[in-house]
Amino acid sequence: MITTESLKPDFAKLRQEFPTLERWVYLDIARKAPTPRCVETAINEFLGNIYEQAGLRAFSMDAVDETRQALADLLGVRASTLAFVKNTSEGLNLAVSSIELSPGDNIVTSAFEHEAQLFPLQLAAQEKGIEIRIAPARDGRVSFQDIAALMDQRTRVCAISLVAFGNGFRFDLAALSATCRQRDVILISDAIQAIGVLATPLSGIGADIVVCGCHKGLLGLNGTAFLYCRESLIEQLRPPFAGKHSITSDRLASAPLEYRKDARRFEYGNPNFLGIAALGQTVSFLRSVGLQHIEQRVHDLTDCLIANALSRDLVVRTPLNWSERAGIVSFDLPGDANSISRSLMERNIIANVKDGYVRASVHFYNSHDDLDRFLDAIAPP
Repeated sequence: MITTESLKPDFAKLRQEFPTLERWVYLDIARKAPTPRCVETAINEFLGNIYEQAGLRAFSMDAVDETRQALADLLGVRASTLAFVKNTSEGLNLAVSSIELSPGDNIVTSAFEHEAQLFPLQLAAQEKGIEIRIAPARDGRVSFQDIAALMDQRTRVCAISLVAFGNGFRFDLAALSATCRQRDVILISDAIQAIGVLATPLSGIGADIVVCGCHKGLLGLNGTAFLYCRESLIEQLRPPFAGKHSITSDRLASAPLEYRKDARRFEYGNPNFLGIAALGQTVSFLRSVGLQHIEQRVHDLTDCLIANALSRDLVVRTPLNWSERAGIVSFDLPGDANSISRSLMERNIIANVKDGYVRASVHFYNSHDDLDRFLDAIAPP
């Protein structure tokens, strides 16, 4: 009989797909993924096609669309709702710039947002005369009530990260989305700290627009990202740029330009062919592991990390309940966090520092030994 237990991946074997882990304890997926071997395969195949077949596949939009479909299958949406962009910043800029905003309108966001989300909002405020309203952080969280209290009849956009990049707080966007829909507010989310770590389909997150760089949980290369847009919203958005892939009009036509009716209206030039080829390989790898298994693995590892840290009287800044976090665990440690990070690196342990706190972030390739080495280094038993 096949049981759920027997279907679980062999995480020790999967760990061998990451050469970085032979030398390093890598607890920094929230910054950048350690490249798996399948990316090397993608690069070699990409170059081989250029050398031997003049790049007929390497530079083919058919190959790009194959990766688009594979990514859509992984994330539980239709391929027509996904556009490839260069990075999270570009995707968020495109999203905000595509929404009609007028002087006196306002956008609601939170104190936990990354510059990638805040700067496009601030630019819109400067150029279009709109107001930015920021919900405060309290006890390591941003509450639904504080966000809803800032909304009024002139609120056009709510921009909230699914998982905060600093302390790792996970927001319940599904609950917020109902309020946004009732008020005709577009909900935008930077989900880079969640995609590839959590198993929730994009359509289940609750956001109308989701943007995510592919170089973290999705294990891809820098310079590759995607923008997801709820299907019924796509044609209401007017991107600020036009190009071969975003427009259906004839190039010599005198009539007004016609945007594509799917998310490709956000793609205005040659994509990152190599990055997308690599993403195709990492998406296949992640599908073979299973997002449900990945989320459970990260859940178990972070549970263990938090419990053992608390047993050593360490201060954990991340909410303790799994429903309020993902793969990030933030620590308030005695001493200078940057000095601690440098000391860890001398022991071949890579964590990060955000807002003056040490941030450890795990993925499915991490082991309990990784966690023990990290805790022994910051709080010897």
